[in-house]
Amino acid sequence: MKEDAKDPGYQEKCKTHLLAWAKTKGYLVTNSFVNPGGVTLCMASLQDVDAILSCGVIERIPGISFSVQPVRGRQIEIENVFELAITGLSNDYDQEHLHDMLRDWLVDNFEADGVTTLARTRFTASEPEIFIFHMTTWKATCEVLSDTTCDHFKTDFKGYDMMQPPQLLHNLNTSGLGKRPGSF
Repeated sequence: MKEDAKDPGYQEKCKTHLLAWAKTKGYLVTNSFVNPGGVTLCMASLQDVDAILSCGVIERIPGISFSVQPVRGRQIEIENVFELAITGLSNDYDQEHLHDMLRDWLVDNFEADGVTTLARTRFTASEPEIFIFHMTTWKATCEVLSDTTCDHFKTDFKGYDMMQPPQLLHNLNTSGLGKRPGSF
């Protein structure tokens, strides 16, 4: 359900049809939005999510001319409001060594008054290709997100083609992390 150049409101129309479909089925939707990955419906009940997923491909949703494959959303729960993520830690790389290397890079490159501004790092077992961290201040977070840091990251990690420069975890979660076209 990616945006259609011929119909700029296409995703919004699909979202409207999906919301109407959910209402007819008695599914309570707490939030909905469109993003580059498609349409996302946030359900109030895990039982509703399981019921929708158990259907497999949904062949007919009034107003949508194709079948829809629902998928469980991928999201990393945010533990700190300004958490950042580096993605693309492929299984092709030694991830344990890479985590240490990324942590060292952050400690070495971001400091204030001789003290690192890296506050904490973590990873989640369900998303091993993502390195998560946060800084001690918003100023330090902005520095990590700067274009200069992006260029520095690309230079320092040029041997790791799939790794992407730091971004806010919130942006990663809302940009369609792991969503496939035609999914919601």
